[in-house]
Amino acid sequence: AIQAELRAASPATLVYVEAGEWGTRVAQADADRVLAAFDTATPPGSVDPGQGIARVVESRFGPPTDKDADGRVHILILDIRDGHTGGASYVAGYYTSHDQTDLYGSNRRDLLYIDCDPADPSGTDVLATVAHEHQHLVHYRSDRDEAVFVNEGLAEYASYLCGYGLRPFTSYLASTDVPLDAWSNGEADYARVSLWTLYLGEQLGPAMIGDLF
Repeated sequence: AIQAELRAASPATLVYVEAGEWGTRVAQADADRVLAAFDTATPPGSVDPGQGIARVVESRFGPPTDKDADGRVHILILDIRDGHTGGASYVAGYYTSHDQTDLYGSNRRDLLYIDCDPADPSGTDVLATVAHEHQHLVHYRSDRDEAVFVNEGLAEYASYLCGYGLRPFTSYLASTDVPLDAWSNGEADYARVSLWTLYLGEQLGPAMIGDLF
């Protein structure tokens, strides 16, 4: 268990920061920035820059879960304990359906976990992760048994729709002879399914992406 402090709030969103990261890795400006991106506005490359991540994602994919019936999405910025000791690969964020249960260890709320070490809490990648994880929250409400490669492809596409682009494809292009639905949770897997989902969106249109969802 960790201790966290509420550092930014709106009627729709609560942003918490792990107590040990507050004032060291994470500043008030970082929490405010996440809140503003989620609620208010996305970058110029977004399909709707006048709307925040929540509205862009939900208008394409549907409403999120509301486990605690408070009508809010909770975002926790923390150091995700993933054993990272250096290098480019780390867990940038996650959503767990365990929080939708009343079992031991559940936070019993609609919660996105966003890394701040080694992730830069003031960087754009953190906001892309928020968009990615919010798609998972929305997806769980509609389909709790989705194929992993479809769900992750849609989450990558959500970041793209919000104007944060797609991750580099180098890892996938270095070895393309891999089945689309193979999944080992590596960087190449995310690159592969993001390209596939982007291709579908470009060729068949956003409505088809909604149908796939």
